[in-house]
Amino acid sequence: LADEMGLGKTLQVISLLLSSKEEGISLIIMPASLLRNWETEIHKFAPEMKTLIHSGSKRTGIAKGFNGIDVVLCSYETAVNDWSLLEDISWNVIALDEAQAIKNPRSRRSNIIKDFNCRVPIAITGTPVENYLTDMWSIYEFILPELLGSQETFEEDFENTVAAAEELGRIVANFTIRRKVADVAKDLPAISQALIPFDLSPELQNEYEEIYDPARTFELSTTLRTLCAHSHDNSNFKSFKEAPKAARLREMVTEIYSQGQKLLIFASYSKVIDF
Repeated sequence: LADEMGLGKTLQVISLLLSSKEEGISLIIMPASLLRNWETEIHKFAPEMKTLIHSGSKRTGIAKGFNGIDVVLCSYETAVNDWSLLEDISWNVIALDEAQAIKNPRSRRSNIIKDFNCRVPIAITGTPVENYLTDMWSIYEFILPELLGSQETFEEDFENTVAAAEELGRIVANFTIRRKVADVAKDLPAISQALIPFDLSPELQNEYEEIYDPARTFELSTTLRTLCAHSHDNSNFKSFKEAPKAARLREMVTEIYSQGQKLLIFASYSKVIDF
């Protein structure tokens, strides 16, 4: 599963886990920083599935500790440390998020994870090839080892060239979902942009006019942008809160939050974020 970022790889995997829930317990291995995100997404889209984050000092040391659990979440480091426990379980699905973590076929991590038993192996990564074509070979050794043969044969047949990469792409096409944002852009709603002008307060406007010099526009651009962003050194919480754009932002946040939607706020200056 190699869709570009933002096209729903997590949700696709959750859908598969839900549809095959009766086949047994599944395992998702990922960087530790993603454990809570996966737990949250599963609870949101498949609340009927029971999940367990297998991490920390309280993690179980026996297979019975997973009884009643549908999906076990663990980090790559934990999977390596607890290999003797995890390899004794016949998993329904094993999904590797950020699967480029096993791109080195000679690493201990790669070898241990590829020894786990499962009905359906899935690799999830938006960057299936980071450095060399052997990155893809190593991932496919986990998914379908017979497809690309031995590493030695593969490296002889596929040098790190564009032509070889295109040929490799044709071979793995039937086993890879690779959508790009540009390919599905026509199915996405059009971007709607609203540019909202705001007047500076009289005090800031006076300060702006004192600083502004037509002959030094480029030199002063950062200073003027900082002033307009209300992140200059004289700014404080009260003055920022009263700024027209901050007040409008609070209104938008309240409206969006009341509708159960999400928003992403970008700021050019960290001091503005602190407010």
